[in-house]
Amino acid sequence: MKEKFHVFLIFLSIVVLIVNFDSINGEEESIPNWIKNIFVWYGQDLVSESELINALQFLIKQNIIVFDYFETSEILDSDYIVIPEGCNTEEYYDVIYQLCLPSCTLEYNECQILEEQTSEKSNSIWERESTKEFSEEHPDELQIIAIYAVKDNNLTKLPDPLVYDDLKTWQNDSDKHKEVWEFFVNLFPKHYIEDVVLYTVYTDGIDNELAAVQRYLYNSQKSELMMDIPDFYNSDKLDESELSFFLIHEFGHLITMGTSQMEIDDELLYGFTYLSHEEYSELFSKKYDACYPQYLTLDGCTNAESYLNIFFQRFWNDTYDEYLSIQSIEDDDEYYDAIERFYEKYIDWFVTDYALTNPDEDIAESWLAFVLNDKPDGNSVAEEKILFFYDYPELIKLRDYIRNRL
Repeated sequence: MKEKFHVFLIFLSIVVLIVNFDSINGEEESIPNWIKNIFVWYGQDLVSESELINALQFLIKQNIIVFDYFETSEILDSDYIVIPEGCNTEEYYDVIYQLCLPSCTLEYNECQILEEQTSEKSNSIWERESTKEFSEEHPDELQIIAIYAVKDNNLTKLPDPLVYDDLKTWQNDSDKHKEVWEFFVNLFPKHYIEDVVLYTVYTDGIDNELAAVQRYLYNSQKSELMMDIPDFYNSDKLDESELSFFLIHEFGHLITMGTSQMEIDDELLYGFTYLSHEEYSELFSKKYDACYPQYLTLDGCTNAESYLNIFFQRFWNDTYDEYLSIQSIEDDDEYYDAIERFYEKYIDWFVTDYALTNPDEDIAESWLAFVLNDKPDGNSVAEEKILFFYDYPELIKLRDYIRNRL
């Protein structure tokens, strides 16, 4: 409440200064009544912070606020006002959520028109990509093509790894590597992807694993983004629809499994790679008991109030033991028969068949559906999973940001 009061005072002071400036100069009052009402309604909790920022944006667009008239250093140095970086001309900067969001005025129907256009585009990406059938064959040997260190979203290419001759063209095509990276950086807010410190270009054949996010080997608090770039190009043209689809999914992992959401467990990470199956199972069981009742991922224990843990408690708690019993099946044919029966039994629980892989992938796929689809009615568990994200105002704002950049 204190923060909101300070923000309100800052904006109210700006409006008072404008009114006084017009009065002193004998000019006709230029602030529309609806703008004045917005500031009053905000103080009464009748409108949101975003609607207040919208009103301020309108004043700036109409040159009603001209900051040269004021002492602005105190505002810009404030804890509550952050200088925007990277906003497009059609966006305003939401100081509460620190995001560039679609700009519209409250006098016109710009918001509705913009949302209709955005919905049409984002829905088409979901409809096109979620229905694709990808290869179920065993992937080719994974080949690292190029590796880049990342600092402040800028790339520094590391020494090239050895590759087969047929991959040298891809290895030498730095422009394509950077095109995909720039697409990633533009699609998501900078402060949400600052933990990505390594960018790896690879291939494992056509239509197998197209992208991945994993812990950085030398610092598990940081992340590595891996992109199978050959899969995203068709006759040298970047398939932006497919790239958007997979990047939004991977970004779902970044926001649900980041360091603010869980305790990263280096012992578990090490054990998954280097311990025998029996040793790792024993270690995981011990960690599971210590983490209970929170959800334990392969990377560590989720925080009680994390997105993933709350999602798990709401949607997986009753079926998790059944799911784990299937995961313990060693015979491949028996396993796939069991997982198919599980999916058929709970078919309306998942937004895609890939979502049933585990709770980590389920929340990432549900996040993807949340971003790309219109708000559902909640007539199935799958739709309830999409509605889950509407409980979080910061995720709704993040959705707006991403959709506007598609």
